[in-house]
Amino acid sequence: MPPRNHLELLLLLPELLSAASSNLVRAKSSSTPRGYPSAYSCVVALDSRQSTVLYCMWAIVPEGVLQSFGITYYPNKQWVLIIPAYLIMCVLFLYWVYESLNMISVPKTSSLTALLDSSCKWITELGLHNAVGPTQHSIPPLVHMPPPLVSR
Repeated sequence: MPPRNHLELLLLLPELLSAASSNLVRAKSSSTPRGYPSAYSCVVALDSRQSTVLYCMWAIVPEGVLQSFGITYYPNKQWVLIIPAYLIMCVLFLYWVYESLNMISVPKTSSLTALLDSSCKWITELGLHNAVGPTQHSIPPLVHMPPPLVSR
């Protein structure tokens, strides 16, 4: 039976809170996944379209028309150009930072780490006399080639 007045509602409040908390505990302990990713993506798509329409309307519609609709608080029209220019510069800056970090992490060409790594094997380690001679295998083993042999 629903409560008839505010006093009855206040008296029922502890019971309602305990029932709600027990339902919440049961919902958290269930093993079913929560949320619907397709619903989230639909909301994001609709929100981005609405934001784009509002941005274009703010950019195109004159201030007098906006004020006649009762919209009196909005940013200056100079931000119509500043926001896209700022976003483009941020993207270009991210490309520049990414390329700079790659250049920092690559060793210099004069460094031996550019030529050798932990899996590199020398010809002498495998018991071979030279890298171009015949072997008893059909495919010669993978070895480090000395620079004079490579640049013949």
